[in-house]
Amino acid sequence: MYRFLLAVMLALTSAPAWACSCIPAKGWVSEAVADHVVFVGTALQTTFQPLPDGDGRSIYGQAVTKFEVNYPLQLMNESNAFVRHQQDGAACGMNFNMGDPTLIIAWKPNDTLLTNSCSYSIPNILIKDWLVNGNDFDLPTYEDCNSDDVKSVELEDRCKVTGWDADRENYKKWNDWLRQNGVTN
Repeated sequence: MYRFLLAVMLALTSAPAWACSCIPAKGWVSEAVADHVVFVGTALQTTFQPLPDGDGRSIYGQAVTKFEVNYPLQLMNESNAFVRHQQDGAACGMNFNMGDPTLIIAWKPNDTLLTNSCSYSIPNILIKDWLVNGNDFDLPTYEDCNSDDVKSVELEDRCKVTGWDADRENYKKWNDWLRQNGVTN
């Protein structure tokens, strides 16, 4: 019986343990996306690339999604891009719908584009507004927006733009902008 319990415990602890936890973006949008590659792209294909664990077993890994670059916004000069990412939500993974235009925000260490769900803590419409129109935005902290004593009308207005209620409107504006710029399925 003890051998069985030991075997179960070892099996459960031998796989990598992940829990996605993102620090909410705060400060100026321009600072948050500085040095990031940003583009609107259409996902064409995703492949899985297993990575060996400490014992040489290929039990986890990263996906690589190939994108057609529809609209380069920052630091992107290619017509296609390969972006590495996790797929598991617990590892801050991303799953892209093939054929759908998507805003990609990635960093580029060692000539490899990487992204995760934490890269999307800023509303897309604010990133577009900075990169396309030059309008910067000071993101309030989560604590500021949930405080009972909002200190100014300006803070209240900024919290409305980044709040849950604004997400639906921002999503509609973002999709309208994509269609107006010819980025469609």
